[in-house]
Amino acid sequence: MSYLLCRPNNGLNDMFNHIARCWAYADKHKRTLVIDSDNIGPACCFKCPFDVFFRLKDPHDNAILCPSARLWSELEHMTTQEFAQGKLFTYCDNCYSDFLFDIRKDHPEELLVYHGAFPDKYTGIQTLKRLVFRDNIIGLITQRLSKLPSEYIALHMRITTDFRTDYKTTCAELRPVVKGKNVLICSDNKLAVNYARDQLEGANVFTVSDIPMLDNKPLHQALANNPETKFKTNLDALADIMAISGATQIHSSFKMGGHEGENPDQPFYSGFYVLAKALQENPTIRNELLCL
Repeated sequence: MSYLLCRPNNGLNDMFNHIARCWAYADKHKRTLVIDSDNIGPACCFKCPFDVFFRLKDPHDNAILCPSARLWSELEHMTTQEFAQGKLFTYCDNCYSDFLFDIRKDHPEELLVYHGAFPDKYTGIQTLKRLVFRDNIIGLITQRLSKLPSEYIALHMRITTDFRTDYKTTCAELRPVVKGKNVLICSDNKLAVNYARDQLEGANVFTVSDIPMLDNKPLHQALANNPETKFKTNLDALADIMAISGATQIHSSFKMGGHEGENPDQPFYSGFYVLAKALQENPTIRNELLCL
């Protein structure tokens, strides 16, 4: 048996992108994909074992969503033996490593390890099409979705960390558009929600998650690293993205130029918004996640 151990990183959309990249590689080279969301650094948004929220749509698919103790023992044995011989191949997008594998071709080693950061494609929807939520998660998410109006507009605003968007301009531009309409606000900080309530006059502004007031810290660093809040934080993110993707229209604040080094004249949207749009445009995948 040969494995590809995937350790995704960064935000929710990035995480699904990394997994999609690894899953495609595992399919092509007949490996078993093992998703390890427990042993990533603080930048990873998902702090719970992956199978707490998801199960495979096809039970016979070539993936393990959470390694068992027995499998970990097997992998650790491979790592110890192969690393000593310089044969543990690790792919890193944006980190240092003594051993790198070329993701464009196959390798003879039993174990390959992928530490993902900043993938080159928005392919997260390809991961979601192979998963469904667990029954208890479906219940928790649909409980929130059942309270939504039949029609609503969604507005996503990311305002913390290195991706601080111009949410005030976005609210000003949308004010005449949303007057008299239902507006779902999803954000990583309560400051943006409060601002939208004040500025979107005549609109029925609401949320599906209890968004906290944070001191310019991303949710996945401020709360997801806390054992007492990580489940709720991850659940809120998944509920938000399912709610946004069910809207008749989705709007998002953006940042000119995106990350450092990118075109300063081009609007850059957060990955969360990109994934929500992909789900909206693929309602079958969205419904299958909820087993509808």
